[in-house]
Amino acid sequence: MSRAHHGRWDKEHLLVDRDHLVRFRDDDLHHEYRLSVHWKAFGRVNLCDIEMMQAMADSGCLELRFGIESGSDRMLKEIKKGFTVEETMRIIPKAIDIFPRVDAFYIWGFPFETMDDFHQTLFQMVSFRSMGARILPSLLSLLPQTEIYREWAPKATLEFRPSLLPEFVLTGHEICTGIDVILPDKYAAYFKLIVENPDIFPGFFLIDAKNNVLPKLEILRQFGFYPSLKNVLENLETESCGAHSPRIAAQTMDQSVNHR
Repeated sequence: MSRAHHGRWDKEHLLVDRDHLVRFRDDDLHHEYRLSVHWKAFGRVNLCDIEMMQAMADSGCLELRFGIESGSDRMLKEIKKGFTVEETMRIIPKAIDIFPRVDAFYIWGFPFETMDDFHQTLFQMVSFRSMGARILPSLLSLLPQTEIYREWAPKATLEFRPSLLPEFVLTGHEICTGIDVILPDKYAAYFKLIVENPDIFPGFFLIDAKNNVLPKLEILRQFGFYPSLKNVLENLETESCGAHSPRIAAQTMDQSVNHR
């Protein structure tokens, strides 16, 4: 009797060893045990090529995720991504042709991201979305001890906006509708601790919300990457949320295996 196995490799360095991927594709395990192995993985623009991606798809990979972060060469250099816009524009369309689903992650709201940088990123996001990729933008989270935090925290005012928290620092106690956040009163003590200790929890804080974050958010709403405020108010749901985590039935989650 055939059995289906699902897994996810969260380490993009899976792509470093081309020979390993080819052996995995050609392994007799699938035939001997009649297993249908389906998996998904993270990739890097500068580690992928067509042959490698095709080998992944042939071995059961259904989804490839890319951390692109920006569509601006200046920004990619500033954040040390190790690839260029030209490489991104060459690899992502090919991936979309090969895999049933391709995810493209972007970060917006860098304190040194100009509106020109942002518009270049937005253009790339819209382009890849029109090709069939799933676009996953995230507001910058200032993580402690990172270069960005060490450089900008001493010279900028860190702003805590309860209604606007970066996706990747959500605690699970919030009520979320798109990027808009409501903090329930019963968890007020948790967030009081955060507000009083920005040096420990900088990821919950913004830099120059008025001029850097809110104008970009409004544009992202206009292009449908976040719900409009009108839709948020009309479809308010009282449920906890996490970064880019759609609701998944418990039985589906039980069948998933993560390989780290």
